[in-house]
Amino acid sequence: MVIDLGEVPRTSRTEPAAAAAVPWRAVLAAVSLLLTGLLAGATPRVPAAPPVVIPARLADTTYVDGDRLFVAGTGDLSDGSALSKREIRGYRLPDARPAGRTTVAAAGAVVDVRQDGDTLVVAYQLDSSGIQAVVAQTVPGLAGRATGLNWPVGDLFLIDTGGPGLDGYRLPGLEHAWRTTADLSQSWMQSGCGRLICTFHRQRGMTVLDPADGRLLWRSDRWMYAEPSGRYLLATSGDQDSDVPPLWVLDPATGRVLGDFGRWQGLGPAGHGLLYGKRDATGEHQVWYALLDPATRGVRVLGSADRVSGGCETAAGTLICRLVDASVAVWRLG
Repeated sequence: MVIDLGEVPRTSRTEPAAAAAVPWRAVLAAVSLLLTGLLAGATPRVPAAPPVVIPARLADTTYVDGDRLFVAGTGDLSDGSALSKREIRGYRLPDARPAGRTTVAAAGAVVDVRQDGDTLVVAYQLDSSGIQAVVAQTVPGLAGRATGLNWPVGDLFLIDTGGPGLDGYRLPGLEHAWRTTADLSQSWMQSGCGRLICTFHRQRGMTVLDPADGRLLWRSDRWMYAEPSGRYLLATSGDQDSDVPPLWVLDPATGRVLGDFGRWQGLGPAGHGLLYGKRDATGEHQVWYALLDPATRGVRVLGSADRVSGGCETAAGTLICRLVDASVAVWRLG
């Protein structure tokens, strides 16, 4: 049987057949799409969620207590009273949902806002000498005051009776625990300092006590502020020299310097012995934020925030910053 396949063109044995033209533009386009897909799969980029912006005026101040953010107003003295009425707005973190507002009467600048159950505790500067007073407010309002000579520190309540030292009373029963012989005149206490009691001089310098018996552990004229971070103590010197690191790692038992974080500043605890930190971009309204490790003094950059005018802090997995228009921005860190 013979099957007719039609005519087959002849080719010379010495002259090869012409090759079909290759569509290079189509090939390059396909390769480009393939590489783009591979790279996109290897390093996915998810746009950062925009922050929640809370309106505020330039002179308003912000305070963080656990999962609460408070914005304290500047007050109104238009009625001629010695006490200024200040509105304080609360927000729940991390979503910055409004959590109520109240008005408290304070004679001077608000320096701290805390919440304990249904009670709002507002500390304010009583006069130019640095003495502070406290207002306890429960939204109906029942106000009470205490002088700045009383300091709650951990499970202790410290009372200045006018001498060089302080008496420590154990909470909640207020049993007398000890009287320290350390000279703490013109000093203020930090509410929480890990296994220590940290007291700070009005200008600069700190004294560290043992909370068990009030014994003086160590003293330094170098540090302006310190706070615990895991097994370490983080301190700031208050020195404005650009060559001096703003954050130092100390041994809590002796005050010995273990290292620093270069130009990074501390913002707050991040859990697992780490803390959040920030570094300002030179000449720009931008900050970088990162995880800092006191054990190794290592830094892991997490990202950046724009239009930031100054103060930032962290709480409940969020970064809180004042923006150039005085509003408050809240970014989620996780």
